Amino acid sequence: KLLPAVQWPAVALPSNGVFSISTFALSLLLVFRTNSSYERWWEARSCWTRVVSECIHLIHQTEHWLSSATSVDSPRTPAQVAGYKAALLRWIRAFPLTLKAHLRHPDGRMQEQIDGVLKPQEVLLVLNSNNPPCTILSMIGQLISASDMRIESKVHMLESVRALQQAAGNCQQILSTPLPLSYTRHTGRFLVLWLTCLPFVIWQELRWMSVPVSVIVSFLLFGIEEIGLQIEEPFGVMALDACCEEVSSALLQTASDITAMQQYLQQLSGSHTDLLSTVAGLAGQQHHQPLTVHASQQMRQQMAPITGDRK
Repeated sequence: KLLPAVQWPAVALPSNGVFSISTFALSLLLVFRTNSSYERWWEARSCWTRVVSECIHLIHQTEHWLSSATSVDSPRTPAQVAGYKAALLRWIRAFPLTLKAHLRHPDGRMQEQIDGVLKPQEVLLVLNSNNPPCTILSMIGQLISASDMRIESKVHMLESVRALQQAAGNCQQILSTPLPLSYTRHTGRFLVLWLTCLPFVIWQELRWMSVPVSVIVSFLLFGIEEIGLQIEEPFGVMALDACCEEVSSALLQTASDITAMQQYLQQLSGSHTDLLSTVAGLAGQQHHQPLTVHASQQMRQQMAPITGDRK
């Protein structure tokens, strides 16, 4: 009975007029802020999707084209070509790791990302660079240019390097150009002032229920504001570790696929060689004579594993 006897001050604000106009202005501020932050997040995601796809593309090209470079007349031995390929694959694998560390931790933590991926002297080269991602792309381009691949293959791979350079530049632009600080502060101050006035506007209709209603509305609106703050800097919330792991997995999977395909081609080449020998032998036995039914059946049985004929 003590609570009704207390004379509470009657402070109420009209729901129309200034408050309704400020509500519309606040909604525009929140929408524009969230949309601007989401555009930055989407652009960063598109850049990293391009980084992953181009790195995997370079891995496939290196495994296929640089492995076949030994068949061309070149001054390098197969061991030297294999060394070029291993070095190129190391630098391709290190690029997304270096780009992630450069975007998330510009002041450090670069070495722990590339230790075990690059050789010690290569790690020192990256650490002494002012822009490690650009240094790695320059090294990849030099290795491609110095390889024994055909000029068409080199041009095609350098196109992928150029695409990686553009994606890294876009990420750097997102990192170095945040939203204006005054816009962020003004939106936060406006939101706090509006939520402070909200209980006095809904008091006449809800009475004591205005307290939980104000708490719930504040939680929802501050949540929208916090989402805008988080995705404004997208590299801190994106799953960049999963992107780097995808490139590393693609490197191992591609090497395994190349080995399996080479074994298959060797078996297929051996089967064709046996087939040609069999046909030549039968042709020598039946010289100047028509093929008998037994000889025809024997040739068909020899050709069945190659042609797929089961009849």
